Amino acid sequence: MALLLIEGFDAYSTVTDAYYPGAVAGFTIETTITNSGRASLHLNASNTLSMAIPFGGTSNEIYFGFAFYFTSLPSSLSQLVTMCGDHYEYFDLMIDTDGTLSFRSYITARSPDSGVNVLAVDTWYYIEVKVVKSNSISAGDVSLRVDGVEWIELDAASDTLYSLEPAYTNSLLFWPQTGKDLYFDDIYICDETGAKNNTFLGPVKVATIYPNGNGNSSQFTGSDADSVDNYLHVDDATGQDDDSSYVESDTINHVDLYTLEDLPGTTGTIHGVDFVSVVKNDVEGGGNSRQGAPVVRVNGTDYQGDTFNVGSPFTHKHHILEDNPDDAADWERADIDATEFGIKVIA
Repeated sequence: MALLLIEGFDAYSTVTDAYYPGAVAGFTIETTITNSGRASLHLNASNTLSMAIPFGGTSNEIYFGFAFYFTSLPSSLSQLVTMCGDHYEYFDLMIDTDGTLSFRSYITARSPDSGVNVLAVDTWYYIEVKVVKSNSISAGDVSLRVDGVEWIELDAASDTLYSLEPAYTNSLLFWPQTGKDLYFDDIYICDETGAKNNTFLGPVKVATIYPNGNGNSSQFTGSDADSVDNYLHVDDATGQDDDSSYVESDTINHVDLYTLEDLPGTTGTIHGVDFVSVVKNDVEGGGNSRQGAPVVRVNGTDYQGDTFNVGSPFTHKHHILEDNPDDAADWERADIDATEFGIKVIA
């Protein structure tokens, strides 16, 4: 797998719902200023926001992109995104007071683009970064693109590997600036492994679609005490509603499937599908460990994903499918429109 994460923040009502347990002051889900879809991530506080990379740590070479918008220039040279390995803050994407972007590490001096290219306020940009962690990088190992155009490439032999840090990146830190409004949307992260999605993807948009009907199997019981129209309990389009409505089962091999809305738009490459299950172990006290698995039904066949543990409280389980499991080929819009998505009780 090369595609590790895709996120558009549309399915959340709070930052806590998304990836970040506990209260995070000044970090909100914004629904007015967005690059695409319903929502974006709004930062305006003094704390960093950490986004763990699912399946991270497999490679020292990563690519990531994000849509970025800000309403006022920083008052000093500031970190924008930090690429971390096991919490070591080793390599930063910086933004300066004139909107210039640059890289900075603990070892080498920052490398700005000399003010030739600058970001302007109140404008959406798509920023992409490639980083290879090494004591002596090669040409092209660290670069930055804005809206598909290269702005920065570090010189060969630059040192990007902090001496105490492992040679991989497993989290990104997004840095707010107190009193400044920053917005992030349409994020992707991938590495160089695998046969596809192993380089820059270009400016992307993340489309979020929701259940709109019952699928082939309705074996779970809804919070209304029946198994009729189960999709109505899992179609939350503006963030999970916790225990207000849900489906449940403690019977091994029970499967609940749902049809989804059609994918919006008519053109564009589909890089992958991230199927997200919001799950909770309902045993009081969190005892009796349970397991589930995502299921997709394509062309009349069920395909089961990796087993995950179900704890408490509600958590989001991501399952990325770069290819259609029915033919191992790229997803087409018609494929996604006809696929059913759901969950299975494993243990």
